[in-house]
Amino acid sequence: MTTQTAARTTPPKAPPTGRAPRPAATRQSTPPRRKVAFAQPEPQGHRVCLYGGGGTGKTTLACNAPGPVAIFDLETSLPVLRPQLPEELDLRIVAGVETWQDLRGALHADGWQDVGTIVIDSVTRAEELCAAWVLANVPLDNGRRAERLEDYGWGKQFGHIYDTFLALLGDLDRLTSNQDRVGFAYAHKPFCVITKAVDLIIEPSMYQHGVNLYHRGGNISLSNMIYFITRSLAGEAYLWELLEALQRFVRQPSPTTYAVLERALESKTGLRRGKAHSRQPLREVLGFLHLPLLAMDVRDLGRLSSEDLEICFTFALCLMGSWARRLGQDMLLIHDANSEMSKQRGLWEKIVSPHVPPAKVGWDRRTMEFPIRVRETRFESSRDWAGLQLADVLAGALAEPLRPLNQPDGLRCDYVNKLCAVLGEWSCEEHIWPEAKFTPDELETDGGFVSDPVQHMMDLVSRREETEQGD
Repeated sequence: MTTQTAARTTPPKAPPTGRAPRPAATRQSTPPRRKVAFAQPEPQGHRVCLYGGGGTGKTTLACNAPGPVAIFDLETSLPVLRPQLPEELDLRIVAGVETWQDLRGALHADGWQDVGTIVIDSVTRAEELCAAWVLANVPLDNGRRAERLEDYGWGKQFGHIYDTFLALLGDLDRLTSNQDRVGFAYAHKPFCVITKAVDLIIEPSMYQHGVNLYHRGGNISLSNMIYFITRSLAGEAYLWELLEALQRFVRQPSPTTYAVLERALESKTGLRRGKAHSRQPLREVLGFLHLPLLAMDVRDLGRLSSEDLEICFTFALCLMGSWARRLGQDMLLIHDANSEMSKQRGLWEKIVSPHVPPAKVGWDRRTMEFPIRVRETRFESSRDWAGLQLADVLAGALAEPLRPLNQPDGLRCDYVNKLCAVLGEWSCEEHIWPEAKFTPDELETDGGFVSDPVQHMMDLVSRREETEQGD
């Protein structure tokens, strides 16, 4: 029998130095020298609890907080107190809150951007809703459902309520600390070609005849009709033929591209051949596009350019306008230098400057407030700036759940379902997408006219250029 033993090794003794060795925590190299970075403190809200007995004025004090004040009136006390409060207070009761999930769902909904204070009246009642949720959703150790909080065992019920209530505090923190920093806009590019055709070909003709196509969302309604009726009655192949002809005509306006587009429309309308115009949906809706095209002359072709099809400028304007309302402060925008928008830098900076006078423009729900408050716009390469690379990754991820947007949840893959869950936490600032909505009620465009946004921006550019020339 043989045995093997490992050779015994003894660590060598360190040579005497005359002093004890330094602890490992103090044996650090000197950090590299660099320039210190400073940041501005960001505005952040506070969580405040008003404690007191009934009738001590807690609700009255909360109603006088910075407004607008959104109130979860769980005690239903505001109808009694409202006549005693100043009429000028902007108080908004959050409707439809009956359960704990209703309360949390409302805090996760859109529409909090303009609210100054959120009031939950009262926390006692909110705790009762929380306790009801715990009883319905947290089983006992044996898997059975609890009938009373005491069924959980001494002290355990308070732990369950505490853990559940923390989620509500997190919801409030998300709103008060501006953590909702992801906003996005998305577009259906084929549909965008139709909306541009409505803007560039149909709208000028209607304006000459005294019709404001933008009033009550007429431009959106007509774009939806052209898309859905053409796709349904003429088929996908013809729709793509029409879109390609429109795209070439706007990008390279010439007699050749004009003729291709006109022939594509003529094949369905018969207007040039003098064919009797029967009241058929496809012929009628394409006639809105064909008639003004036939009325065009060479001078009209000169006002078209490839830039007319770009949507980046408009989307960036909507996104930054939304951020300005949400953050209430000047912003730095870093944009991809390779985008078409970089070619319009001068125009962009004149419009979004934080120094333009306050104004509100647009129609109904389609309004925009100035100033946009972009103090600086930097066009950077995505190779040099990680933030742009992350934006590209997010854009690619968003494209996946948007492709099957109209499909039932069951037809989506697990990856898309998980993306949709995350997407629900983000804020959609703008979208251009075909919808089967045609009336002002359906489009939510049955509102008043404030002022022409295009004219307002033209005026901003003109005044800025005059100032620069004067300097």
